[in-house]
Amino acid sequence: MNRRKRNFIESSYRSTDKVATNVMLPVEYKEMLSLLSEKTRIRQSEFLREAVKDLLVKYREVFEDTPHAF
Repeated sequence: MNRRKRNFIESSYRSTDKVATNVMLPVEYKEMLSLLSEKTRIRQSEFLREAVKDLLVKYREVFEDTPHAF
């Protein structure tokens, strides 16, 4: 993986600048996320941020030709 791209994604993930957003989830996902959060004592929002970060890393090639490239 390109180190520059990974560092950008990771640094963005740790950034204190955040924006609120709403996500519609199937009921089953929400219940499982709540249970996971309860069992691990990790906030649901932290799991969701990690999932988005992982998807951005997975699909980073989509951003290669854009001004917001990683």
